[in-house]
Amino acid sequence: AETRTVASPPEDEAQRALLLTAARCHGVGTAADLADYFRIRPAEAHPRLEELVADGRLSRCTVEGWSVPAYRHPGVVIPKQVEGRALLSPFDPVVWFRPRAERLFGFRYRVEIYVPAGKREFGYYVLPFLLGDRLVARVDLKADRAGDRLLARGVFVESGEDREEVAGELSSELDRLASFLDLNEVVVGRRGNLAKTLRAVRA
Repeated sequence: AETRTVASPPEDEAQRALLLTAARCHGVGTAADLADYFRIRPAEAHPRLEELVADGRLSRCTVEGWSVPAYRHPGVVIPKQVEGRALLSPFDPVVWFRPRAERLFGFRYRVEIYVPAGKREFGYYVLPFLLGDRLVARVDLKADRAGDRLLARGVFVESGEDREEVAGELSSELDRLASFLDLNEVVVGRRGNLAKTLRAVRA
């Protein structure tokens, strides 16, 4: 195969390309949202975003409930319905930039691995649960390899969500995760405001 040496693009050109990719992935986002996607310093991202607007590759917009302006990718398509179900890693783009997750979903999320056990709000390794276009719950999970079990040590539903619906969908997703991890059993603990309902669904 032929090997070519290609010169690195100028920094401003590379930043514009990265920000345009971030905008395409987000659909719409604030300058901070788009800058964080590829860890571009905000002070450098702002002029690049304005250049993309001037070139017609992005447009400015306002989003109801957001206190700052946003940028919209021209190719964004708003789906009629969002279907999906997933337990999200703390490093998933949906929740990685915490201010965006809180702004979009009203979901305050913090990784508590380094928080002393007695001061943790939800648990050691907590995964958000995405259902459709909502973050509806969170689960403190542990893979118990010695016991061949997936432990849901704490299960918490968000305010205003239907507990029966969330528990049913979450139960199926926990089974799917256990299978992926090659674990034989899902065990639900007693901690959290959804634990009782989830145990009943799985009984």
